[in-house]
Amino acid sequence: MSLRSSRRVLTGTGTGTVGGLLLVVVSTAAIARGDDYFLTIGGGASVSNNQMSLERNVLYFQRILAERAVAPERHTVLFSDGTDSGRDLHQRDPNGIPRVNELLAQLMGDSQSAAYLYRSHEVPNVNGPARRSGINGWFSRQSPQFKSGDRVFVYITGHGGKGKPEENGHFFLWNRETMSVQEFCAELDKLPPDVSIVTLMVQCYSGSFANLTFKGGKDADGATPLNRCGFFATVQTRPAAGCTPDIEEENYQEYSTFFLAALCGHTRTGNRVEPPDYNHDGIVSFDEAHAYAILTADTIDIPVKTSDAFLRKFSRLGKDDDGLLTEKTPFDDLVAKASPADRAVLEGLSSQFKMTEPDRIAEAKRLAESREKDRKDLGEKASQKRRQLTGPRTAIQESIRNRWPELRNPYHPRVPDILRTDAAEIVKAIESHSQFKAFNAARAEVAKLTDQQSDAEHQWAKLQRFVRAADNVILAANLSKVADEPTRQRFSALVASEAGTLPAGAGTATPTSSSP
Repeated sequence: MSLRSSRRVLTGTGTGTVGGLLLVVVSTAAIARGDDYFLTIGGGASVSNNQMSLERNVLYFQRILAERAVAPERHTVLFSDGTDSGRDLHQRDPNGIPRVNELLAQLMGDSQSAAYLYRSHEVPNVNGPARRSGINGWFSRQSPQFKSGDRVFVYITGHGGKGKPEENGHFFLWNRETMSVQEFCAELDKLPPDVSIVTLMVQCYSGSFANLTFKGGKDADGATPLNRCGFFATVQTRPAAGCTPDIEEENYQEYSTFFLAALCGHTRTGNRVEPPDYNHDGIVSFDEAHAYAILTADTIDIPVKTSDAFLRKFSRLGKDDDGLLTEKTPFDDLVAKASPADRAVLEGLSSQFKMTEPDRIAEAKRLAESREKDRKDLGEKASQKRRQLTGPRTAIQESIRNRWPELRNPYHPRVPDILRTDAAEIVKAIESHSQFKAFNAARAEVAKLTDQQSDAEHQWAKLQRFVRAADNVILAANLSKVADEPTRQRFSALVASEAGTLPAGAGTATPTSSSP
């Protein structure tokens, strides 16, 4: 049996309609009696974008579930090419590459991929490849096995694409397959209606999957009466942070790193995390972990959860004369109406950016505009500096190619011999060239400007998170005035699902007291 939090939940059973659909709100007692099952779908579409961080995300999640005594048979892992022994993943080579290769890649090729090492993934207990057939088969086979009140947690760590329309984005699977929001919802529809779904997705444009709160993944069809919630790295119009071949796991900065660390009480490298138990009930819930990621992650992400999508469909921001809360509502009034998790976000980001004005949303928007201007200015300076690389690079290239003409074609049969026998001479010829100092200085300046540009975008993203969190509070408060009772009940049930947590497991500590 699983032990999970049901703090902000409905009691009893009720019925109604949302968007013409029959709504059934089941009692929390029934939900609490079920078991938890886990499905992880991970990896890139091919070896060229199957980075080490995706593999490590799965390993981290496996460790967390093991800490909670989740039986291996309750966790299905579909990752890249499955059990195939072929090289399906790349990472940065821990030994580095010879200096001659590094310099030639900077001048004539791709200096990033030149440092990659390709290998087979090391995820244990993989059940199969991340393919459409594997997902289809899992839902078809497992559906008859579930009983009333069971819960399925789906973790997707990979790459995503923007949808056409944007609301129907997709995630990539091995061999360049894809699965869209609506196709994924069709898989979820195979499960019994009294089985709960929780999703955690970190791919680019993942916010489109917040539409799983609607029937068939289409908001035009109204809210689903089924118990489904999810948490997503970023909005449906933006790429997400994360995927990297970096071998240093402490450098991984992506949404699920922060979300899972909040739930289990320690980082992926074992450092303790102060539990973000914002309502002080002794348990860290999914929505609190989501809030922690919003507050803590310095990335380009603008995280989303299913209730965000629900509110934007069924509620609205007020106007000055309609009696509803507006974006001009004083900050103290917003905080008073916010949930503990939303309050932590609003107050925490206000503190980070030293925002103090009563009209806090307007202040955040002004700061965001300033950061966006900084980002564009830095981007233009970086582009100008990149253009300055052309002259020195061309001069050095021609000098080297004139002396070693075979290097004009990397597939020339003599190239391996040249790199082996003449490596020292090639390095000396490059580093002693009259334009090498200017080339190096320009590259360093581009890197510095790019880092500054990234920092400005991270700050812009955090300010967008503030505006989104404030809008959520306003929309939630206004829902009671603009929506009917069944819609309000459906929203309450959705918020209750988002307030769940991972199972504690027999004999294990709760997430708030996990040791590093």
